[in-house]
Amino acid sequence: MLWRMLRGSWRHRRVRLGVATLSMLLGAAMTSALINLSFDVGSQTGRELRAYGANILLLPRGASLTPGGTREGRGIRERDLAALDGIPAVVGYAPSLYLVADVQGRPLAAGGVVFERLQAMSAWWRVTGSWPAAPDEALLGVSAARSLGLAPGDRIAIGYHDAKRELVVAGLVETGGAEDNQVLVPLPVAQALAGQPGQVGLVQVSALVAGQSLVEVAGAIEARLPDIQARPLRQFAQAEESVVAKVRLLLALVAAVVLGVAALAVGSTMFTAVVERRAEIGLMKALGAAERRVAALFLADGIGVGAIGGLGGYAAGLGVAALIGQQVFHATLQPNPLGLPVTLAVATGVALAASIWPVRQALAIDPAVILRGE
Repeated sequence: MLWRMLRGSWRHRRVRLGVATLSMLLGAAMTSALINLSFDVGSQTGRELRAYGANILLLPRGASLTPGGTREGRGIRERDLAALDGIPAVVGYAPSLYLVADVQGRPLAAGGVVFERLQAMSAWWRVTGSWPAAPDEALLGVSAARSLGLAPGDRIAIGYHDAKRELVVAGLVETGGAEDNQVLVPLPVAQALAGQPGQVGLVQVSALVAGQSLVEVAGAIEARLPDIQARPLRQFAQAEESVVAKVRLLLALVAAVVLGVAALAVGSTMFTAVVERRAEIGLMKALGAAERRVAALFLADGIGVGAIGGLGGYAAGLGVAALIGQQVFHATLQPNPLGLPVTLAVATGVALAASIWPVRQALAIDPAVILRGE
């Protein structure tokens, strides 16, 4: 009997119930998108921010940095850095060796770097000319280039103690930082000048913080490399965590607003149904129908609206999440395995909550009043 009444209800009120289901579908779609994006938005946002520099510095244990960027103390063995590839949170690193060299007769900070790694971590740097690709090419800061009167294509002489090398300026770099007053050379060149083959003095590490703190990542690095101290750059970590939290909060607020509108649509539809079926409800109660039977009739409508809207919303939310992933993060987001059950639970729960007040109005109907035609 209950199923026949439900089928009749959906057949005769399909337009109103369809509108309520569509509203719930939109709310469920935002919920599904929120869940799937929250599952991956931390790592994707982190990967986007990782293009703006390192968030951990590695130094030899017991060493310190001078104000000019040079290192005091022991070096780091370059071959030991391969251990960083085994840490999942580490997405990139750039070793370097700094020294104060004689450049065209003037003292200038020279940094030996691995250009391929540095370029991957410094996509925001403005380079006029090109990144060095040959072992005899260098990158010169714009301020240093102005003071030395050099341009891309010029040759530059670099000396350190008794060692000297001549390189070609492949490009000029502008970062707004210390690099503007430095010359960057291939790491083997700096090692040869300093007489420290296979040694580096500083390693910039780019690490994801989604799911763990930057301190935990630094601890994992020190566990792999006991002779190295890892210093988190907390200002970068805090900014990254703040961005991720704000993105999630924005998605949650949008989902809450849409679900609130969907709840109003479901509640108004159910209340209209109660008003239209007053005579039917009164007759059911007069014939001895228990209140739970009457409540089940309307709550089943709410469950149907929530379940259908939840299923459709989950599929639509996947599409929204995939679109945001491609347009914003330029990556394919992985669906959250909890997306479907959570979306269904939220949609059904909201629909049931919106049906409570109409159900209470239905249970308050006096059959005697209805049968008298009042």
